[in-house]
Amino acid sequence: MIKKLHLTAIFVVLFSALTCTSVFAQDGKVYPGASCHRESGSTSFRYTQKGSMVNTSATQDLWVICPAVNERLEHPINDGWVKVVDRHETEGFMCAAYSQSRNASSGWSTQFSGWRYSSGANFNTQTLVFNGPFGFKNDVSHYYVLCNIPPTFNGAASYISSYRIDEQD
Repeated sequence: MIKKLHLTAIFVVLFSALTCTSVFAQDGKVYPGASCHRESGSTSFRYTQKGSMVNTSATQDLWVICPAVNERLEHPINDGWVKVVDRHETEGFMCAAYSQSRNASSGWSTQFSGWRYSSGANFNTQTLVFNGPFGFKNDVSHYYVLCNIPPTFNGAASYISSYRIDEQD
């Protein structure tokens, strides 16, 4: 009898742990760097078969806008990140996450994460993290990441491999 009660208690604890959601749960999506679009700067860029966005210019920075889905209309951005490979010795990445909302008086309201910077040239992936929460909680706002990709350095190109935005559940 005690063994059955013990097994039942274990089952209840495991079932609760697996089915309960946290107040701080997140709804996140990972996007390939190739989802980004040129905003300004360099016109020399390419998308790789692996889904990256690459600046191929030897002289110009490339500004890109990387859209993200606002799926949870009444929930702000909780956090997010951009995975970059910075191969330039003297220039680096700078990225920020944005929430834009169009208001009734024909104006735009903006909230953003603040700029995040790469830590210098490196052939390894660097993760630029956005901490929240921030953003609008309405059905007329949208999210995106804005990044500046540095030019090539001695033929080595910098790129965005992926990015993520997490909404609060």
